[in-house]
Amino acid sequence: MPADPFVRGLLRTLRLQGNYKCITPKTCVNKYFNTPFLCMYGYETKLAILNDTIRGNARGGIYENIISECLIKRGYTLYYYKPDSEHEIEFLIEKDGEVIPVEVKAGNNPTPSLNSYIEDFSPSYAYKLIGGRNGTIGAKITLPHYFVMFI
Repeated sequence: MPADPFVRGLLRTLRLQGNYKCITPKTCVNKYFNTPFLCMYGYETKLAILNDTIRGNARGGIYENIISECLIKRGYTLYYYKPDSEHEIEFLIEKDGEVIPVEVKAGNNPTPSLNSYIEDFSPSYAYKLIGGRNGTIGAKITLPHYFVMFI
């Protein structure tokens, strides 16, 4: 359970007990690529990240790591939400007095987990960060990755 009583109360209110995990620098290594490891990649991989030409399973993890770093630097405590074996939300943050989900996609793939979360918990808004253009559909706000600085 988080130490912050406000966040603890919000998560309890949303019935998320036991289905979320606080992301700390220590647990970050298990779930995401740790930022110091990004600098250890070779020149070709760094160039592929900058040119958005990286392929394979590492691509999503790299984007998730970059977004997590930005959110942490903005002062958010990050939570990971996995209600079952088929759904997960990369980040839950506390903003404007409520729990807000943040889904990260390397491209612009569908987000069944985020859609399910919105349907179950009805947040005022939810973020989908993608490698593309922005838009809004209902409570889901879709933004390019670099807009994370405005969250």
